[in-house]
Amino acid sequence: MLVIAKIAKIAKIAKIAKIRKTSWDLAKWDAALYSDRVLTAASRQQMWTPVTLESGQSAPYGFGWMIGKLKGERLVHHAGGMAGGRADFARFVDAGLTIVVLMNLDDVDIDAVVNGVADLYLPQGPGR
Repeated sequence: MLVIAKIAKIAKIAKIAKIRKTSWDLAKWDAALYSDRVLTAASRQQMWTPVTLESGQSAPYGFGWMIGKLKGERLVHHAGGMAGGRADFARFVDAGLTIVVLMNLDDVDIDAVVNGVADLYLPQGPGR
């Protein structure tokens, strides 16, 4: 399931950054990440495994993805922003839910938006 919470268009930012991606492009990328068309299962597993630091401790970061849990579900996401805009590509991999947030605001709590959409779609079972 793909849920796109598109708060506002980022046309100005996209023009500056020379980004020409649509919601459809992001949906296709998400679908590709559930298959072996682009990356093997082993590559995805490695990409979404927390890094081990020189100290031996792990950090919640894989290859370009923050790694954690939300509502008891494994979450991998990549967020970013610049003056005038923010975005987050959040994947609840085991639940099959992806939330994409694109906004032309940089003073909004994007995590709260992702969490709010997740509240609508993830089960509210015991212990969650």
